[in-house]
Amino acid sequence: MKSNARLKAAKKACAIRELVSGKKAVLKIKPRQPMKAKAQQAELYEVLGLNEGLGDRAVRLKGLKGVYMTDVTETKRRNGYYQWREWQLPAVSTPLKSAGNNEGLMTWAAQSGGLGVIWGLSGIKSVGALAEKLKSSACIEWAKEQAVEGLEAERERPANFGTNLHSGIESFLKGFDFDISGWTPEMIIGLETFKAFYKEVGFDPVLVESQIFYTKELEKGFGFSGRLDLVAGLDVAQVEKLKPYLMKSSETPEAGLMISDFKTGKLYIPKQEAQLSAYMMGYEETYDRKVTGGLLINIPRETPDKIKCYYSTRKTLDHAFEAGIRTAYATWLYFDAPKWFKKQFNTEAL
Repeated sequence: MKSNARLKAAKKACAIRELVSGKKAVLKIKPRQPMKAKAQQAELYEVLGLNEGLGDRAVRLKGLKGVYMTDVTETKRRNGYYQWREWQLPAVSTPLKSAGNNEGLMTWAAQSGGLGVIWGLSGIKSVGALAEKLKSSACIEWAKEQAVEGLEAERERPANFGTNLHSGIESFLKGFDFDISGWTPEMIIGLETFKAFYKEVGFDPVLVESQIFYTKELEKGFGFSGRLDLVAGLDVAQVEKLKPYLMKSSETPEAGLMISDFKTGKLYIPKQEAQLSAYMMGYEETYDRKVTGGLLINIPRETPDKIKCYYSTRKTLDHAFEAGIRTAYATWLYFDAPKWFKKQFNTEAL
């Protein structure tokens, strides 16, 4: 969507939340004003009670040195696929779309669409006008339009939160300057929460936001690529510092090298554990290093001041790869993979 359309959708989402909750919405998105960015950042940090040095239109995020820089040639993701030599490999998330229960997504869509209709009805000033609207032959089409607008407004909001927070965390880990003008309070709180968590545990970073490839089974039509968020080492003392952040259902973490993935939405452990296992296998092939386990780091959009983590052992991830990734891949290959993909590997019969 264009910037003015995003602004309109964001404002409508705020209005919907105010209408439903009866309270003033916390989230306020305004058009970006580059000339006033520094003043806006200073005001926002003052409101949040943060003491971060502000640069000219950017916040200096103090990163950690010693991050392993890869010499792997990275490629851009296009329509769910990455180029690897003469082949197109699916992103890890592409075959996973064919697996798992989508009931939660359907419920979210229905709720968002319903809120859009409610928001539209709230603009009708009288009972008489409401009755006329409901009797109109165009009422159904109007309701559909309102539902679509409500869905688009809600879809834009979490996407912005997740994308911006991922970019901010990457910049922090790599020691880059990062412009947060236009960020919402939730985004900044989420970033500050992660920074505090990261420094408290004392991760030893090995790799940040880098591409991996799994190609050893391409002759069978099985291969993928993706971008992992973080690979870091933890010793015994650091593992103890991590434990207070773990969910009750989490497995017990072990010292060693772990794959970490940042999540800002609701956790669905089986599917996200399978995704971690794919990153693990790809990382081990690409960089020839052994992984001990995996860690999901969740910063919820609704409560960005709280972090919860879920650790999976190596044994669990191996099982997730065999039972989860291979099953999802076979399902995707049979039902959803495009013909041109199958022809790459002569897998039309699969």
